[in-house]
Amino acid sequence: MKRWLAAAGGLTAGTLAASIVAALLLDAVVHRPPVGGGSITTLLPGYAYGTAAIMKVCIVAGFIMAVVALLPNRQPPPSWAMVSVAFTPLAPLIGAVAVLLAQRVIGGAAGPAPADFTVISRWGVIAEMGVVGSGALAAALSLLRRESPRSVAMMGLIINVLLLALFVYFRFYALGFDQNLWAPSRAV
Repeated sequence: MKRWLAAAGGLTAGTLAASIVAALLLDAVVHRPPVGGGSITTLLPGYAYGTAAIMKVCIVAGFIMAVVALLPNRQPPPSWAMVSVAFTPLAPLIGAVAVLLAQRVIGGAAGPAPADFTVISRWGVIAEMGVVGSGALAAALSLLRRESPRSVAMMGLIINVLLLALFVYFRFYALGFDQNLWAPSRAV
């Protein structure tokens, strides 16, 4: 039961903590353009909306896992399944680090130009997708190894595949993603 509660806590409290640290880090370190600067959501909308999707899915999944933890006769979840649910809450923080690295690479010492932020946001989204994809792979590995019980691995796989599907469907990674217009139309 303790490991089930740890998984539920990691998905809820871990997601909130990692997202708060990521937001504080970005707010403190991102070089805003002198003209037309704005909030992190305005500058990095793909990253911000991707992080919001991760938070929503992880918090709901954490509450579901907390209910499962309270059910009687539960075995401790397998290790790869625990990895699959532990990776997902870290995605916003890893994405924030990718944003800061992209800002350094693209902007240099003077900081990025306003047009650079769409590329910087993309780096953050791709990093988040990489972490979520790693969580999906860990869940699949747990299922392939037939670790028991399978329910945490199934939950990890569902969470991570759902998030990847949302990222692809909404195209948070698209160059030119805008908080009001969403992703630009695909070229025909």
